[in-house]
Amino acid sequence: VPTTVAVKSKVRTKQLDTKYPTGSEFTVEELEEPLSVYEGEVLIRGAIEAARDAAGKTDELEFHVRYQACNDKNCLPPKTLKLVGKIDIVKPGTPVKQINQKYFPAK
Repeated sequence: VPTTVAVKSKVRTKQLDTKYPTGSEFTVEELEEPLSVYEGEVLIRGAIEAARDAAGKTDELEFHVRYQACNDKNCLPPKTLKLVGKIDIVKPGTPVKQINQKYFPAK
């Protein structure tokens, strides 16, 4: 089962784009074809867009990360990890303080 990230919002924030890194090829005895897997820390990036009428509100986002752990003999059943966080949605033109720029390189 490929790793996926889905976003749910209370004020209609939309998930626009999610970029998954390239995995490494991994062979499991029970499968004919190798799997593409992630090992260690993985950075999955994405873009979201808030609804215009949500400006000035706080949104509670739920990130659902679906993944499946495997070793060289077999794979465990898929799991979904739920992460919850709040973001303040500002009005267009409001200056914002950028943080974590090492994860968000300039375009």
